[in-house]
Amino acid sequence: MFKLVCQIVIATLCFTSTVAVAKSESGMNEKMLSLFAYKHDLTDYQKDLALELIGSFKNLAQEVKGSKGELKGFLSKMIEAENVDTATMMQSYKSWQAEIDVKVEAMLKKFTALHHNLSLEQRKEIIASLKMMKQEK
Repeated sequence: MFKLVCQIVIATLCFTSTVAVAKSESGMNEKMLSLFAYKHDLTDYQKDLALELIGSFKNLAQEVKGSKGELKGFLSKMIEAENVDTATMMQSYKSWQAEIDVKVEAMLKKFTALHHNLSLEQRKEIIASLKMMKQEK
């Protein structure tokens, strides 16, 4: 019965607060993850891996979002410049891309660690939950 109640609470939180979670600084909070972990029978270690993955994803998202403003400034400077140098612009782009690649790789490593530590049944249940959440958006 308690597990059923937790599942209902999780579903309600996920469906009614998706926008609030997406817009919040912290994203999925500890309580929501605890309920999600309980629903999917995650061990403490698996829960820690999930938290690390979420943190890594947030780090990547913040980097990309922050870069958006920098890109606008960069493009404005290019438009205003009397001379533009493709090589210099490409070097700047490659530098930014390298920073993003490091964060993507870190996130993928966290994802791989979690994936390897989940049973096939847990992965199936999580996939089903995520698909259900996606359909409800």
